Amino acid sequence: MKYYLISIIALAISVSSCAAQGPLSVTPTTASSNSTVSTLVSTLAPEPSVTPTPEAHEDFKIVYNIELDQSSATGQTYFFGDYVVEMIPESDKADTIFNLAEMSWQVVDTGKTVRFADCETWVKASAEKTRASVDKLKDGVEKRFAESLLSPNFEIESFKASELILKNEFLLYRIMSSQTLSEFVFNRFYVHDRLSACHKAMVDRQLPLAQWAVSEVMEAHGIFPNKIEATIKTLKGDTVIRTSYTAEKMSESERDLVRSLLSK
Repeated sequence: MKYYLISIIALAISVSSCAAQGPLSVTPTTASSNSTVSTLVSTLAPEPSVTPTPEAHEDFKIVYNIELDQSSATGQTYFFGDYVVEMIPESDKADTIFNLAEMSWQVVDTGKTVRFADCETWVKASAEKTRASVDKLKDGVEKRFAESLLSPNFEIESFKASELILKNEFLLYRIMSSQTLSEFVFNRFYVHDRLSACHKAMVDRQLPLAQWAVSEVMEAHGIFPNKIEATIKTLKGDTVIRTSYTAEKMSESERDLVRSLLSK
């Protein structure tokens, strides 16, 4: 995808074309915006947790699966002390290592360390450049789509104990929760969520404002997103991305793996 406006307009015109490129590197978006989204027919339903939920102050892992059309990706992220290790999907190799205490991350391949504050500066400058480009567009669906990504003001359509539905004109999120986590695990999940969204935004050159907005609403409502069904309304029709997350205890072999990765 190209930088700034080009990537936004490309997404508005043909998000569905991404499916042909293989598994997506996606995080559940946390967004906000005003809406006229078509009704979502979903098979999502709360399911009882079948794996041991991590205890307070315990190292844990997040197992995730992402599906878009015929493509899917499965992987896990390890939370170990002050560190979070994002693994390359379906491998025993680390992709990125986050330091929650220092609010920074290191890309394993390059060894480069980036601070969250640096990412925030980049996001602000990028949003200003994008806004200047969007303001030059003619009024219409493409401009409204771009504006909804810059100012993702989601409307809460429904909130229940285990379900949260957010929507705007182009996006609809149905978020299901079936796990109750300790405050320690819950808070660390969302600290990493913000850092990871910023990291991926800098890599993909796409602003994380929508994801931050969605995460903010989920965190404020005490929701751990075991399942998210995101519907994106495009000129070529609706695109649906399904993501699942489970918080689980780490095995001793997984702890040994993480220790070895952190020692490199």
